Amino acid sequence: MSSQNDKIQDLAPAADDHDYCLSVMELEGGGGGKRNLEEINDLLLLTPSKGDHPRKIARPSPTASHILVAIQALHVRFDKQDDKMADINNKLSENASLIASLAESIEFNATEVRDCKHKITGLEKEASTLRREVDDLKKKARERDRAYTEMEYGRSPKRLRFVRVKKSVLTKEDRMEREKVWPKILQARNAGEKAYYRGAVGYINGRHVLADG
Repeated sequence: MSSQNDKIQDLAPAADDHDYCLSVMELEGGGGGKRNLEEINDLLLLTPSKGDHPRKIARPSPTASHILVAIQALHVRFDKQDDKMADINNKLSENASLIASLAESIEFNATEVRDCKHKITGLEKEASTLRREVDDLKKKARERDRAYTEMEYGRSPKRLRFVRVKKSVLTKEDRMEREKVWPKILQARNAGEKAYYRGAVGYINGRHVLADG
């Protein structure tokens, strides 16, 4: 008899395994009659399982010291952000000053460039005038080189006579100048005008003839 009771105790579920465990007497009926199958299924579905819901560990609520430490940490972060913003503002101010200085320098350089252009224009005009004067001086120098003057004293010491002697040989430049004005000299001669050369310079009716004039 005791062995059968032991077997029954082994088959019976422990009380700690399930709070809503149904006894064999309740399933077979006892005191209230036999329950139908649907009610038993509903009870089984509503019964919570042991492994589906893990036990939750309650977290301790923060203390005043923890809150104070967090607030101080936030203050430190805000102070760092304020320092960064101040640094950015300083850099912006420096950049603004630098840009203003560059603008003044650019304006000054632009004024200098305009003045230089004006001066260069004036120098170009002066250079053009000087080139024309140099060309005229070269022509006069060539004319002077074509003939030389010999001074001879006569019987009277106050009397000075200049004798112009033409050179028999013309330079290469002289020959080129004569070739340039030769068509005009020939045309004037054919027209009955007085056209001649004096060295490398051509004349028509006493007027100096230029190759490009």
